[in-house]
Amino acid sequence: MLGIISASLVILILLIFLGIIRGIIPAVTRANNKINTHNGIDLMEMVEIGDIKQALYYRGQNMGNPVILFLHGGPGFANIPFIHTFQYDWEKDFTIVNWDQRNSGKTLTANDPKAVADTLTVERSVTDAHEVTQFIKQKLSKEKIIVLGQSWGAALGTMLVQKYPEDYSIYIGTGQPINGVGGERIGFERALEAALAAGNQI
Repeated sequence: MLGIISASLVILILLIFLGIIRGIIPAVTRANNKINTHNGIDLMEMVEIGDIKQALYYRGQNMGNPVILFLHGGPGFANIPFIHTFQYDWEKDFTIVNWDQRNSGKTLTANDPKAVADTLTVERSVTDAHEVTQFIKQKLSKEKIIVLGQSWGAALGTMLVQKYPEDYSIYIGTGQPINGVGGERIGFERALEAALAAGNQI
């Protein structure tokens, strides 16, 4: 019994330690990458897009630089909590705008998810992205912006620039979806193959 209590205490202490480290590392990274220039921007704001409040987070050392609109994946995988892992070096040359899409991240918490649920369509996502683009262009005084889409964001970005090519100077797709149904089928087949090879039963 004493061994179980000791093991539980060790696990609890380890989890607390890992939680602290997980919180400290991003905080220190952010603190070491503050926007200090007089012409820079570090701004989180909620704006009315598509009849709901949507979150936009701007960061860059010089607002005169080209603007990148980052379209996160998922749908639903908001990117703002992870920008400290990759984005800060980009901010010397670009102003990056991270947008929490409908029912994602801070946009999710700012609205009633049940009221938004019926509006979760591809068409609405493209319209939202276009409205976000118009808002950013006006706010940052840009004629055109760059779109960078990741995974689902790359699919959204592709549809966006095809429908509104006049708004964008460059399109960048990472983790570009090609065949969603085919990819799911291949993933299932490989998972099933691995499970059977490990001796699992169906």
